[in-house]
Amino acid sequence: MHHEQPGVSFNFQEEARTTTPADTTVPLFAGYTEKDPESQDLESKCPKSPVLLNTFEDFTQIFGGFPSSNPLVPLAQEAAFYYTVRHYFDNGGSTCYGVSLGSYANLPEGDDYYARQGIADCITKTDWNDFLEQALDATLLAVPDMVMLSAPQYYQASDSGQLNDQRVSKEDAVLWTSVWKKLLSVTQSHRQVFVVLDAPDNPQLVRQCLVELESMDEASRARGAVYWPRLQTNYYVDYDDERQRIPRQIVVPPSGAVVAAIGKTDRDRGIWKAPANVELTQVIRPNYRSWRDVLLPKSPLFEENKISINLIRSFVGRGVRVWGCRTLVAPPLPDRWRYVQVRRTLTYIETTLTNIGRYTIFEPNTAITWTTLKSLARAWLRDLWLAGGLVGAQEGDAFQVLLGLGESMTTEDIRSGRLILIVKLAMQYPAEFIELRVLFQTGSDAVLTESTEKATS
Repeated sequence: MHHEQPGVSFNFQEEARTTTPADTTVPLFAGYTEKDPESQDLESKCPKSPVLLNTFEDFTQIFGGFPSSNPLVPLAQEAAFYYTVRHYFDNGGSTCYGVSLGSYANLPEGDDYYARQGIADCITKTDWNDFLEQALDATLLAVPDMVMLSAPQYYQASDSGQLNDQRVSKEDAVLWTSVWKKLLSVTQSHRQVFVVLDAPDNPQLVRQCLVELESMDEASRARGAVYWPRLQTNYYVDYDDERQRIPRQIVVPPSGAVVAAIGKTDRDRGIWKAPANVELTQVIRPNYRSWRDVLLPKSPLFEENKISINLIRSFVGRGVRVWGCRTLVAPPLPDRWRYVQVRRTLTYIETTLTNIGRYTIFEPNTAITWTTLKSLARAWLRDLWLAGGLVGAQEGDAFQVLLGLGESMTTEDIRSGRLILIVKLAMQYPAEFIELRVLFQTGSDAVLTESTEKATS
């Protein structure tokens, strides 16, 4: 708008309000690498901070390659990170972050409990909040090197398919769950992150870990999922037994391929679609054969009314597929928190609405600001509903937007500069709403948001 008076010219230009959806497909991978972030030699040094990777070649250039010392050592004990990132890109993964937890030379020596404790200490004492502050657009977190927490006999047993004869110690279960709990707890300060966890090879140990995890708060467990078992791939490495070179098959943690499958589902079908029944590539079969022992015993790995894992299974003529989309939530919490796609869709909506309303911190907390933000939020939610992300034949059955005095705020809220946006979302059934509350602190030089979720009808 342009106004002119003698000697004076006013040009009013209204700032465009953006409704760019949050990116949901950027993972952060972490693990041990060939290059050392603490090295004094520039040739063998890698960054200490997360690095954006567009291809697997970027990974090898920045972090180095496969440990050349002894290919006979189980791959899960040394090169899990290396091959997981390779598997991620081979399964259609796009841009990701990578960060080194140390070099292969930093790995604790030996294969006893104390060596595995050293691995757990490295993961639990890492400042994950700092890494995620440096990779603010990361929405998925995976640490494939946690498979080193399993005792060597579990690896050998999985190769022979005789897992149920192995004894399981409570110490091993505590070790695994300490790592799971540490990574899941990060989601309380970084709500946009969903954690993809690997699991022990031994199904008895997995069951015990799930029992140990029950003591953790449900809010954190809802932002993570466990996938099992490891995967036998068509990657091979040659080793020399002094007489001939023998190819050795690589067995990798599933987290890389699963994260790629989640990203592919988000891009092709939408984040609200279940990332399940997705075929994985470069996989010969899951690293377990006795499915009857997993699905049919008194304490199966997958149970409808208990904390469960997501299985990866092989089907004749259909390949190897992700066969589950469960979070780590169990009754008495409502069903909606038990599914990966529902939890991640709600996080996606929260993050996008926060981005849409970010401009309000510079605006007065008045009806004009409320009307503008309400219109922007409704327009974006309507597009999401039309794309299939919300359920309902009519807009009012799919979502509702509340913003204003008497709707979402009191007089005291307005005086204190609190602008509160409330949206009601039908995630699974029409008119059965999850209520999301987003708070903006106006008149501040920073964005302050807090969200609460509850069921309404």
